[in-house]
Amino acid sequence: MGYRRLQLSVFLLIGLCLSPVPPVLAEEDGLNDVKMPLLREALRDSDALAQAWFRIRAGDVAGARRDLQALVRSDPRNPDALHLYGIAAAAAGRQAASVRALKKSVRIRPDGWVGLHLTNLYLDAGRLRPAERLVRRLEESMGSNVQVRQARAFLLVAQGELLAARDRFQSLEADEASAAAAAQLAALHGELGEDDEAVVALLRAVERAPESSSYRRRYFEALVRANDWSTLAESAAEPEGQIVGGALHLYYGGLAALELRKRDRGIQLLQSLVSMPEAESVALAAAAALLYRTDAWDASEAASRAFLDREPEEAGLHHLLAMSLSRQQRESEALAHYRRAAELRRKDADLQFALFVSLCDLELVEELDDRMPRALREFREDLRFGKLAEQCLPQDDE
Repeated sequence: MGYRRLQLSVFLLIGLCLSPVPPVLAEEDGLNDVKMPLLREALRDSDALAQAWFRIRAGDVAGARRDLQALVRSDPRNPDALHLYGIAAAAAGRQAASVRALKKSVRIRPDGWVGLHLTNLYLDAGRLRPAERLVRRLEESMGSNVQVRQARAFLLVAQGELLAARDRFQSLEADEASAAAAAQLAALHGELGEDDEAVVALLRAVERAPESSSYRRRYFEALVRANDWSTLAESAAEPEGQIVGGALHLYYGGLAALELRKRDRGIQLLQSLVSMPEAESVALAAAAALLYRTDAWDASEAASRAFLDREPEEAGLHHLLAMSLSRQQRESEALAHYRRAAELRRKDADLQFALFVSLCDLELVEELDDRMPRALREFREDLRFGKLAEQCLPQDDE
Protein backbone atom coordinates (compact mmCIF):
# COMPACT_ATOMS: atom_id res chain seq x y z
CA MET A 1 0.00 0.00 0.00
CA GLY A 2 1.57 3.27 -1.03
CA TYR A 3 0.96 6.05 1.41
CA ARG A 4 1.75 8.56 -1.36
CA ARG A 5 -1.42 7.58 -3.16
CA LEU A 6 -3.47 8.95 -0.28
CA GLN A 7 -1.30 11.68 1.14
CA LEU A 8 -1.92 15.40 1.01
CA SER A 9 1.02 16.31 -1.20
CA VAL A 10 3.09 19.12 0.24
CA PHE A 11 3.34 20.69 -3.17
CA LEU A 12 -0.45 20.93 -3.37
CA LEU A 13 -0.97 22.47 0.03
CA ILE A 14 -2.02 25.78 -1.41
CA GLY A 15 -4.71 24.13 -3.51
CA LEU A 16 -5.95 22.13 -0.54
CA CYS A 17 -6.15 25.27 1.53
CA LEU A 18 -8.43 27.06 -0.91
CA SER A 19 -12.18 26.92 -0.72
CA PRO A 20 -14.81 29.30 -2.06
CA VAL A 21 -16.40 31.59 0.50
CA PRO A 22 -19.51 33.54 -0.46
CA PRO A 23 -18.61 37.22 -1.01
CA VAL A 24 -21.28 38.32 1.44
CA LEU A 25 -19.36 36.60 4.22
CA ALA A 26 -15.98 38.20 3.61
CA GLU A 27 -14.57 41.34 2.13
CA GLU A 28 -13.19 41.19 -1.41
CA ASP A 29 -9.49 41.16 -0.65
CA GLY A 30 -8.34 38.10 -2.58
CA LEU A 31 -8.35 35.95 0.55
CA ASN A 32 -11.91 34.66 0.42
CA ASP A 33 -10.79 31.23 -0.75
CA VAL A 34 -8.24 30.54 1.98
CA LYS A 35 -9.69 27.52 3.72
CA MET A 36 -7.60 27.71 6.92
CA PRO A 37 -9.60 30.04 9.20
CA LEU A 38 -6.86 31.11 11.62
CA LEU A 39 -4.36 31.75 8.86
CA ARG A 40 -6.97 33.54 6.75
CA GLU A 41 -7.65 36.03 9.54
CA ALA A 42 -3.92 36.49 10.13
CA LEU A 43 -3.44 37.29 6.43
CA ARG A 44 -6.15 39.93 6.70
CA ASP A 45 -4.47 41.45 9.75
CA SER A 46 -0.94 41.51 8.31
CA ASP A 47 0.03 42.98 4.95
CA ALA A 48 3.42 41.27 5.16
CA LEU A 49 1.87 37.83 5.62
CA ALA A 50 -0.70 38.49 2.89
CA GLN A 51 2.00 39.54 0.45
CA ALA A 52 3.96 36.36 1.20
CA TRP A 53 0.81 34.30 0.62
CA PHE A 54 0.19 35.94 -2.73
CA ARG A 55 3.83 35.34 -3.72
CA ILE A 56 3.38 31.63 -3.01
CA ARG A 57 0.22 31.52 -5.07
CA ALA A 58 1.98 33.33 -7.91
CA GLY A 59 4.66 30.63 -7.95
CA ASP A 60 7.42 32.68 -6.31
CA VAL A 61 7.98 30.20 -3.50
CA ALA A 62 11.64 31.12 -3.01
CA GLY A 63 10.84 34.81 -2.65
CA ALA A 64 8.01 34.12 -0.23
CA ARG A 65 10.24 31.89 1.86
CA ARG A 66 12.88 34.62 2.16
CA ASP A 67 10.29 37.17 3.22
CA LEU A 68 8.81 34.78 5.76
CA GLN A 69 12.23 33.94 7.16
CA ALA A 70 12.66 37.61 8.02
CA LEU A 71 9.20 37.75 9.59
CA VAL A 72 9.88 34.68 11.71
CA ARG A 73 13.18 36.11 12.91
CA SER A 74 11.50 39.34 13.96
CA ASP A 75 8.52 37.59 15.58
CA PRO A 76 9.64 34.02 16.42
CA ARG A 77 6.49 33.14 18.37
CA ASN A 78 3.96 34.13 15.72
CA PRO A 79 2.18 30.82 14.94
CA ASP A 80 0.70 32.11 11.69
CA ALA A 81 4.04 33.31 10.33
CA LEU A 82 5.55 29.95 11.30
CA HIS A 83 2.67 28.10 9.63
CA LEU A 84 2.99 30.04 6.41
CA TYR A 85 6.77 29.67 6.46
CA GLY A 86 6.31 25.92 6.88
CA ILE A 87 4.07 25.83 3.79
CA ALA A 88 6.56 27.85 1.74
CA ALA A 89 9.55 25.81 2.90
CA ALA A 90 7.82 22.54 2.06
CA ALA A 91 6.83 23.80 -1.38
CA ALA A 92 10.47 24.79 -1.93
CA GLY A 93 11.59 21.26 -1.07
CA ARG A 94 13.07 22.22 2.30
CA GLN A 95 11.27 19.62 4.34
CA ALA A 96 13.43 19.83 7.47
CA ALA A 97 12.91 23.59 7.74
CA SER A 98 9.19 23.10 7.19
CA VAL A 99 8.98 20.50 9.96
CA ARG A 100 10.80 22.78 12.41
CA ALA A 101 8.50 25.71 11.68
CA LEU A 102 5.29 23.69 11.86
CA LYS A 103 6.36 21.94 15.09
CA LYS A 104 6.97 25.30 16.72
CA SER A 105 3.69 26.72 15.42
CA VAL A 106 1.58 23.84 16.72
CA ARG A 107 3.34 23.94 20.12
CA ILE A 108 2.57 27.64 20.49
CA ARG A 109 -1.04 27.24 19.36
CA PRO A 110 -2.67 23.90 18.54
CA ASP A 111 -4.30 24.10 15.12
CA GLY A 112 -5.76 21.30 13.03
CA TRP A 113 -4.41 22.55 9.72
CA VAL A 114 -0.88 22.94 11.05
CA GLY A 115 -1.11 19.48 12.59
CA LEU A 116 -2.37 17.97 9.33
CA HIS A 117 0.43 19.56 7.30
CA LEU A 118 3.04 18.40 9.81
CA THR A 119 1.60 14.88 9.96
CA ASN A 120 1.87 14.56 6.20
CA LEU A 121 5.46 15.75 6.22
CA TYR A 122 6.29 13.09 8.82
CA LEU A 123 4.50 10.38 6.86
CA ASP A 124 6.08 11.44 3.58
CA ALA A 125 9.45 10.89 5.26
CA GLY A 126 8.35 7.55 6.74
CA ARG A 127 8.50 8.90 10.31
CA LEU A 128 5.53 7.14 11.86
CA ARG A 129 6.52 7.52 15.50
CA PRO A 130 6.62 11.34 15.62
CA ALA A 131 3.45 11.38 13.52
CA GLU A 132 1.73 9.14 16.08
CA ARG A 133 2.87 11.33 18.98
CA LEU A 134 1.68 14.47 17.22
CA VAL A 135 -1.73 13.09 16.30
CA ARG A 136 -2.29 11.70 19.79
CA ARG A 137 -1.43 15.06 21.34
CA LEU A 138 -3.79 16.89 18.97
CA GLU A 139 -6.58 14.40 19.65
CA GLU A 140 -6.25 15.09 23.37
CA SER A 141 -6.60 18.83 22.86
CA MET A 142 -8.93 19.07 19.84
CA GLY A 143 -9.98 15.54 18.92
CA SER A 144 -13.22 16.47 17.11
CA ASN A 145 -11.39 18.80 14.71
CA VAL A 146 -11.82 17.67 11.10
CA GLN A 147 -8.16 18.09 10.18
CA VAL A 148 -7.03 16.14 13.24
CA ARG A 149 -9.38 13.34 12.22
CA GLN A 150 -7.91 13.46 8.72
CA ALA A 151 -4.42 13.25 10.18
CA ARG A 152 -5.41 10.11 12.11
CA ALA A 153 -6.90 8.58 8.96
CA PHE A 154 -3.69 9.19 6.98
CA LEU A 155 -1.65 7.76 9.82
CA LEU A 156 -3.79 4.61 9.81
CA VAL A 157 -3.12 4.24 6.09
CA ALA A 158 0.61 4.54 6.66
CA GLN A 159 0.38 1.94 9.44
CA GLY A 160 -1.42 -0.48 7.11
CA GLU A 161 -4.69 -0.32 9.06
CA LEU A 162 -6.73 0.02 5.89
CA LEU A 163 -10.13 -1.07 7.17
CA ALA A 164 -9.92 1.29 10.12
CA ALA A 165 -8.74 4.05 7.78
CA ARG A 166 -11.69 3.39 5.48
CA ASP A 167 -14.10 3.77 8.38
CA ARG A 168 -12.42 7.07 9.30
CA PHE A 169 -12.64 8.40 5.75
CA GLN A 170 -16.29 7.38 5.51
CA SER A 171 -17.04 9.27 8.70
CA LEU A 172 -15.09 12.30 7.49
CA GLU A 173 -16.91 12.38 4.19
CA ALA A 174 -20.27 12.07 5.89
CA ASP A 175 -19.43 15.16 7.93
CA GLU A 176 -17.58 17.18 5.30
CA ALA A 177 -19.23 16.10 2.01
CA SER A 178 -16.37 17.54 -0.06
CA ALA A 179 -14.89 16.34 -3.32
CA ALA A 180 -11.50 15.83 -1.67
CA ALA A 181 -12.98 13.63 1.07
CA ALA A 182 -14.82 11.49 -1.49
CA ALA A 183 -11.66 11.12 -3.60
CA GLN A 184 -9.58 10.07 -0.61
CA LEU A 185 -12.18 7.48 0.32
CA ALA A 186 -12.22 6.25 -3.29
CA ALA A 187 -8.46 5.76 -3.24
CA LEU A 188 -8.79 3.61 -0.15
CA HIS A 189 -11.65 1.60 -1.67
CA GLY A 190 -9.40 0.98 -4.69
CA GLU A 191 -6.53 -0.17 -2.50
CA LEU A 192 -8.88 -2.63 -0.78
CA GLY A 193 -10.08 -3.97 -4.13
CA GLU A 194 -13.52 -2.44 -3.70
CA ASP A 195 -13.75 -1.20 -7.26
CA ASP A 196 -17.50 -0.60 -7.40
CA GLU A 197 -17.38 1.43 -4.20
CA ALA A 198 -14.47 3.44 -5.59
CA VAL A 199 -16.53 4.32 -8.66
CA VAL A 200 -19.44 5.55 -6.54
CA ALA A 201 -17.16 7.64 -4.33
CA LEU A 202 -15.38 9.22 -7.30
CA LEU A 203 -18.70 10.02 -8.92
CA ARG A 204 -19.53 12.01 -5.80
CA ALA A 205 -16.17 13.81 -6.13
CA VAL A 206 -16.95 14.65 -9.77
CA GLU A 207 -20.42 15.91 -8.89
CA ARG A 208 -19.03 18.10 -6.11
CA ALA A 209 -16.20 19.51 -8.22
CA PRO A 210 -17.41 19.21 -11.84
CA GLU A 211 -14.65 21.51 -13.11
CA SER A 212 -11.85 19.27 -11.82
CA SER A 213 -10.00 17.34 -14.52
CA SER A 214 -8.15 15.30 -11.89
CA TYR A 215 -11.27 13.87 -10.28
CA ARG A 216 -12.84 13.10 -13.64
CA ARG A 217 -9.72 11.28 -14.82
CA ARG A 218 -9.70 9.22 -11.66
CA TYR A 219 -13.38 8.49 -12.15
CA PHE A 220 -12.73 7.21 -15.67
CA GLU A 221 -9.86 5.06 -14.41
CA ALA A 222 -12.09 3.65 -11.68
CA LEU A 223 -14.67 2.71 -14.34
CA VAL A 224 -11.90 0.90 -16.24
CA ARG A 225 -10.87 -1.06 -13.14
CA ALA A 226 -14.52 -1.93 -12.51
CA ASN A 227 -14.99 -2.99 -16.17
CA ASP A 228 -18.01 -0.70 -16.38
CA TRP A 229 -17.63 -0.06 -20.10
CA SER A 230 -21.16 1.18 -20.75
CA THR A 231 -20.93 3.92 -18.12
CA LEU A 232 -17.44 4.82 -19.33
CA ALA A 233 -18.65 5.12 -22.93
CA GLU A 234 -21.55 7.35 -21.88
CA SER A 235 -19.45 9.52 -19.56
CA ALA A 236 -16.64 10.01 -22.08
CA ALA A 237 -19.14 11.02 -24.77
CA GLU A 238 -20.79 13.71 -22.63
CA PRO A 239 -19.59 17.31 -23.12
CA GLU A 240 -18.35 17.26 -19.52
CA GLY A 241 -16.10 14.35 -20.43
CA GLN A 242 -13.78 16.72 -22.24
CA ILE A 243 -12.87 18.24 -18.88
CA VAL A 244 -10.33 15.41 -18.45
CA GLY A 245 -8.22 17.36 -20.96
CA GLY A 246 -5.50 16.22 -23.31
CA ALA A 247 -8.08 14.51 -25.57
CA LEU A 248 -8.18 11.66 -23.05
CA HIS A 249 -11.97 11.50 -23.32
CA LEU A 250 -11.43 10.13 -26.83
CA TYR A 251 -9.07 7.47 -25.51
CA TYR A 252 -11.48 6.36 -22.80
CA GLY A 253 -14.36 6.44 -25.26
CA GLY A 254 -12.37 4.39 -27.76
CA LEU A 255 -11.36 1.88 -25.11
CA ALA A 256 -14.95 1.49 -23.93
CA ALA A 257 -16.22 1.05 -27.50
CA LEU A 258 -13.67 -1.67 -28.21
CA GLU A 259 -14.53 -3.48 -24.98
CA LEU A 260 -18.20 -3.27 -25.99
CA ARG A 261 -17.24 -4.90 -29.33
CA LYS A 262 -17.86 -1.73 -31.30
CA ARG A 263 -14.57 -1.97 -33.17
CA ASP A 264 -15.18 0.60 -35.89
CA ARG A 265 -16.42 3.17 -33.38
CA GLY A 266 -13.45 2.54 -31.11
CA ILE A 267 -10.93 2.94 -33.92
CA GLN A 268 -12.69 6.08 -35.12
CA LEU A 269 -12.43 7.71 -31.68
CA LEU A 270 -8.78 6.75 -31.27
CA GLN A 271 -7.90 8.06 -34.71
CA SER A 272 -9.66 11.32 -33.83
CA LEU A 273 -7.45 11.55 -30.77
CA VAL A 274 -4.30 11.34 -32.90
CA SER A 275 -5.41 14.31 -34.97
CA MET A 276 -6.04 16.52 -31.93
CA PRO A 277 -3.23 19.05 -31.37
CA GLU A 278 -3.98 19.15 -27.65
CA ALA A 279 -3.66 15.38 -27.25
CA GLU A 280 -1.32 14.53 -24.37
CA SER A 281 1.63 12.27 -25.01
CA VAL A 282 0.23 9.70 -22.60
CA ALA A 283 -3.01 9.61 -24.60
CA LEU A 284 -1.11 9.09 -27.86
CA ALA A 285 0.96 6.28 -26.37
CA ALA A 286 -2.09 4.55 -24.90
CA ALA A 287 -3.99 4.92 -28.17
CA ALA A 288 -1.06 3.50 -30.16
CA ALA A 289 -0.91 0.41 -27.95
CA LEU A 290 -4.66 -0.10 -28.04
CA LEU A 291 -4.82 0.28 -31.82
CA TYR A 292 -2.02 -2.23 -32.23
CA ARG A 293 -3.85 -4.79 -30.11
CA THR A 294 -6.93 -4.16 -32.25
CA ASP A 295 -4.90 -4.99 -35.41
CA ALA A 296 -5.38 -1.41 -36.68
CA TRP A 297 -1.69 -1.24 -37.51
CA ASP A 298 -1.75 1.79 -39.80
CA ALA A 299 -3.62 3.78 -37.12
CA SER A 300 -1.21 2.53 -34.46
CA GLU A 301 1.65 3.70 -36.67
CA ALA A 302 0.14 7.18 -36.90
CA ALA A 303 -0.33 7.41 -33.12
CA SER A 304 3.22 6.19 -32.47
CA ARG A 305 4.70 8.70 -34.89
CA ALA A 306 2.70 11.52 -33.32
CA PHE A 307 4.09 10.55 -29.93
CA LEU A 308 7.67 10.24 -31.18
CA ASP A 309 7.47 13.67 -32.80
CA ARG A 310 7.25 14.99 -29.23
CA GLU A 311 9.33 12.47 -27.32
CA PRO A 312 11.80 10.88 -29.73
CA GLU A 313 13.81 9.09 -27.03
CA GLU A 314 11.05 6.76 -25.84
CA ALA A 315 12.24 3.22 -26.58
CA GLY A 316 8.87 1.57 -26.03
CA LEU A 317 7.17 3.65 -28.71
CA HIS A 318 9.98 3.01 -31.21
CA HIS A 319 9.41 -0.68 -30.59
CA LEU A 320 5.64 -0.36 -30.95
CA LEU A 321 6.06 1.57 -34.19
CA ALA A 322 8.46 -1.07 -35.47
CA MET A 323 5.94 -3.82 -34.71
CA SER A 324 3.18 -1.92 -36.51
CA LEU A 325 5.42 -1.53 -39.56
CA SER A 326 6.37 -5.22 -39.44
CA ARG A 327 2.70 -6.16 -39.42
CA GLN A 328 2.28 -4.07 -42.54
CA GLN A 329 5.11 -6.01 -44.23
CA ARG A 330 7.44 -3.01 -44.05
CA GLU A 331 10.29 -4.80 -42.31
CA SER A 332 13.10 -2.71 -43.79
CA GLU A 333 11.46 0.44 -42.43
CA ALA A 334 10.70 -1.27 -39.13
CA LEU A 335 14.35 -2.20 -38.66
CA ALA A 336 15.33 1.43 -38.07
CA HIS A 337 12.97 1.62 -35.12
CA TYR A 338 13.97 -1.78 -33.76
CA ARG A 339 17.54 -0.48 -33.85
CA ARG A 340 16.62 2.74 -32.09
CA ALA A 341 14.65 0.98 -29.36
CA ALA A 342 17.52 -1.43 -28.71
CA GLU A 343 20.01 1.43 -28.65
CA LEU A 344 17.98 3.39 -26.10
CA ARG A 345 17.60 0.39 -23.77
CA ARG A 346 20.67 -1.76 -24.23
CA LYS A 347 19.98 -3.93 -21.18
CA ASP A 348 16.43 -4.80 -22.24
CA ALA A 349 16.51 -8.41 -23.47
CA ASP A 350 13.11 -8.14 -25.18
CA LEU A 351 14.08 -5.11 -27.24
CA GLN A 352 17.43 -6.65 -28.17
CA PHE A 353 15.75 -9.89 -29.19
CA ALA A 354 13.19 -8.04 -31.32
CA LEU A 355 16.06 -6.38 -33.18
CA PHE A 356 17.73 -9.75 -33.75
CA VAL A 357 14.51 -11.24 -35.11
CA SER A 358 14.23 -8.35 -37.56
CA LEU A 359 17.85 -8.84 -38.67
CA CYS A 360 17.10 -12.53 -39.17
CA ASP A 361 13.95 -11.84 -41.19
CA LEU A 362 15.88 -9.48 -43.44
CA GLU A 363 18.73 -12.03 -43.72
CA LEU A 364 21.29 -9.54 -42.46
CA VAL A 365 23.44 -12.45 -41.39
CA GLU A 366 26.73 -10.56 -41.12
CA GLU A 367 25.37 -8.01 -38.64
CA LEU A 368 23.51 -10.67 -36.71
CA ASP A 369 26.66 -12.78 -36.50
CA ASP A 370 28.58 -9.75 -35.24
CA ARG A 371 26.03 -8.92 -32.53
CA MET A 372 25.15 -12.42 -31.36
CA PRO A 373 28.25 -13.31 -29.25
CA ARG A 374 27.79 -10.28 -27.02
CA ALA A 375 24.07 -10.99 -26.63
CA LEU A 376 24.78 -14.58 -25.69
CA ARG A 377 27.10 -13.32 -22.96
CA GLU A 378 24.86 -10.55 -21.63
CA PHE A 379 21.65 -12.57 -21.74
CA ARG A 380 23.09 -16.01 -21.06
CA GLU A 381 20.01 -17.15 -19.17
CA ASP A 382 17.68 -16.17 -22.01
CA LEU A 383 17.45 -19.23 -24.24
CA ARG A 384 15.80 -17.32 -27.08
CA PHE A 385 19.08 -15.92 -28.35
CA GLY A 386 20.73 -19.33 -28.68
CA LYS A 387 17.73 -20.76 -30.50
CA LEU A 388 17.65 -17.78 -32.85
CA ALA A 389 21.37 -18.22 -33.58
CA GLU A 390 20.74 -21.85 -34.49
CA GLN A 391 17.90 -20.82 -36.76
CA CYS A 392 19.39 -17.80 -38.50
CA LEU A 393 23.18 -18.24 -38.52
CA PRO A 394 25.11 -20.79 -40.52
CA GLN A 395 26.29 -23.66 -38.34
CA ASP A 396 29.79 -25.09 -38.53
CA ASP A 397 29.91 -28.64 -39.85
CA GLU A 398 31.43 -31.09 -37.44
